Amino acid sequence: MAETEKKENKKEFKTFTVTGSFIDIKETKKFSKEIKAINERNAEEKIMSIFGSKHGAKRRKIIITELKEGGKEK
Repeated sequence: MAETEKKENKKEFKTFTVTGSFIDIKETKKFSKEIKAINERNAEEKIMSIFGSKHGAKRRKIIITELKEGGKEK
């Protein structure tokens, strides 16, 4: 019984390909990234977090144009 409970609590990570752009100090920069996440919303949050910390971009300046499940598996 304990094994079935552990399987139910275990979440499957999927690979998402996220493309879009963000406004840097003087220009708009395009990006395409592969992210491992539980769902689409989680993938969006990770992108916002990454670009916020690495580039100092505010969430309102990050524009996601496409978010699709799947990608290159390594």
